[in-house]
Amino acid sequence: MYFAKYENYQNSLCNEVSLYTRCAPNRVHLTVSNLNERQRFVLREMGFGSMLDLRSIQLNRDFCKWLVDHFDHNSCALDICGRRLPISTKDVEFILGVKSSGVDVSIVASAEEINHICQQHGVNVVGDIPINLLEGKLKEMKTSGKEFVGCFVLFVLGTLLCPTPKPYIKRSFISILLNIDEFKSLNWAKLVLDFLIRGVRKYKEKNRVGVSGCLLFLMVICRK
Repeated sequence: MYFAKYENYQNSLCNEVSLYTRCAPNRVHLTVSNLNERQRFVLREMGFGSMLDLRSIQLNRDFCKWLVDHFDHNSCALDICGRRLPISTKDVEFILGVKSSGVDVSIVASAEEINHICQQHGVNVVGDIPINLLEGKLKEMKTSGKEFVGCFVLFVLGTLLCPTPKPYIKRSFISILLNIDEFKSLNWAKLVLDFLIRGVRKYKEKNRVGVSGCLLFLMVICRK
């Protein structure tokens, strides 16, 4: 029934601009396919094993726009066909495989701390971090230590879990790498859902073309 409604919506589109997003599960899939066994083992130990099983999926932007238009960011629910589908962090965990309990992910650090972390992880850029830079580093990296984990998590945040419409990940996200040893105990699902809610709110209130957040999650939960 949901898809029949979507088809009606799609037929009504004329020259409207599709929703713009940089949520790219196919990009994550391609990067993961090049990781070695030790790197895969470390990611599983850190709680990101689900990223290794991600399929190559191309998002339908018209469908994503329809879902975003039907997402109530105030109550965190999808309103479709007269029915309301409440969404929680448990749903994020079920669909994306990231932890929905534990300590909140902190994105707070001083400018000095962020600059120091950038130097430690070989991300020597001014301003926001280009996704292409992280992707390139992962292709060349054969080690599986903290530099690898930090680079991979930033890449996944910027391309899947917390993407923005821009080809960068916000510099403030570097602060996450202060607690690499605690990654396994962090509530990543809450970060993902909160980021999506804020992204949809800004998209609607500021009448934007692009939206921040994991639209793959909305696509999959619609089929739940």
